Amino acid sequence: LPVTRGFDPHWGTEDVIAFNLEGALFTVSPAGGDPVRWSSTDSLNARLPFLLPTGKAIVFSARGGNDHTLMVLDLSSGRVASLGLEGSNPRYVPSGYLLFGHRQQAVMAVPFDPGRLEVTGEAFTALPEVAWRVLGETMFTVSDNGTALYSMGAASGGDGRLVEVAMDGSSSETLPLVPGVFEEPRYSPDGRHIAYTSDDGRIWTYDRETGAKAHIADGEK
Repeated sequence: LPVTRGFDPHWGTEDVIAFNLEGALFTVSPAGGDPVRWSSTDSLNARLPFLLPTGKAIVFSARGGNDHTLMVLDLSSGRVASLGLEGSNPRYVPSGYLLFGHRQQAVMAVPFDPGRLEVTGEAFTALPEVAWRVLGETMFTVSDNGTALYSMGAASGGDGRLVEVAMDGSSSETLPLVPGVFEEPRYSPDGRHIAYTSDDGRIWTYDRETGAKAHIADGEK
């Protein structure tokens, strides 16, 4: 049975799932129950939340038109603050950086203190050629071991590729999938499978060990 209704879920390390619905952020237990609505995000058109490893805050992007601003929600106080950066789908990595998509087909990185919830340095380009959607959401994710997964190619075209790359740049691999559109790629918790959405709104999984591809659901566009 579904845990709850919502979009862009992120399962954090503290047994909490964050998601967005109707422009606001929510949290819920993986076991289900009543979600908590964080009313301080109601007017922000909040999207693509990411629970920080501390379990005490969520970084997310607020969308206004085609522009995205990186924000942080402190779960202890409910306070929301801007990080002063334009970008979407933020992801924190244990090396101390916040990765985020930029609508000019790039993934950026910026030093970030998860305790103080502050940016502590200048942003720089980590991956220069990453597909993005028309609304500015960059198609990438990062595993717990620091491997990035992203889609190359035009956001609306059918010639995209899925690429895995070590965050230190030491290795990269284009996955042996037929070129197409690979939206919102995500690793499974065990790192073996990759889930993504094709351009027809269907959700697929790819088995990195066997190469098997399976259609598992029809998503909402």
